[in-house]
Amino acid sequence: NAGSTTKHRQYRDATKAIARRYHTKWADVYQYMLNRGASTLVSNDFIHPNDFGHQAIKDAMLKAN
Repeated sequence: NAGSTTKHRQYRDATKAIARRYHTKWADVYQYMLNRGASTLVSNDFIHPNDFGHQAIKDAMLKAN
């Protein structure tokens, strides 16, 4: 829902800022999954990734900068 989406984006932005501050790699897994199928990458509970979602997470992490 919109409330959890907003909170998730705030969390994403905060972790990105921390990664920049400490010069560490960071992957926007949230956006990566949205761009590659969104709901098709999560299990029936619409929370946890399915096998394809786990693959997308791995791919996002490998492309992290």
